[in-house]
Amino acid sequence: AVPFPTYYSQQIRTCAGNESNANFRAFPSLDPRSVLGVVAYGERVQLTGKVLQGDGVTWYEAIAPELYPSPDSEAQNRLEAGQSGWIASCFVER
Repeated sequence: AVPFPTYYSQQIRTCAGNESNANFRAFPSLDPRSVLGVVAYGERVQLTGKVLQGDGVTWYEAIAPELYPSPDSEAQNRLEAGQSGWIASCFVER
């Protein structure tokens, strides 16, 4: 039997002193083209437990219940609910 993955619910928090929405990315990179959309400040994501390093940032794989459009012109803005993607650690670390 394959065990079910363990997800951790985590609220989007202040990052670098800013109460802001968190970019939700297709891959763990600061490249604006990786942005699928944004998770609103104060909303929750489900962390999968996968963690990677990229572009000098620690990234957490997460599942977003809802995404909102990014104002960045290069963002993908694929806003389907329940997508998995990557979020910078400062938004979700305790």
